[in-house]
Amino acid sequence: MQLGHYKSYVNLGYLSQQGIPGHPKNLEKALALYLDGVEKGDPRAYVALGLYYRYVNSYIFDLSRAYYWFQQGIEKNPNNDVAFAYAEAMRLVGDGTPAEPELAISRLKTAIRNGNMDAAAMLGCFASVEIRQFHLLVKLYMMAANRR
Repeated sequence: MQLGHYKSYVNLGYLSQQGIPGHPKNLEKALALYLDGVEKGDPRAYVALGLYYRYVNSYIFDLSRAYYWFQQGIEKNPNNDVAFAYAEAMRLVGDGTPAEPELAISRLKTAIRNGNMDAAAMLGCFASVEIRQFHLLVKLYMMAANRR
């Protein structure tokens, strides 16, 4: 491992968050490593922090903070497609930010037309779970699969 390699912080954070044999789960360490990744300039660190607060299975669950980190990722790198897709998905249903479904769907569709397949996958999830349009789910996932 290259000393100080910026991508290492997010990778180590993920391992700390999940826990692996010989290294038990340590959420505080994971958080510190993700923050180090932000400091070192890894665009994935913003997404990791957003996911940390969005999905972590512990006492930490803060949708507003998750949305904040996704937005920060977009501000630091407007081409951060993953951060954009998660932020708009949260806007779509009102998780951590006021719900603006029409705006979120419009922005996700524009992003899809511009080649953001993370947006296609996110909109596909919404189509299947929220509005039960499974045909749209298949169409969006097929588009994402064929673009990568």
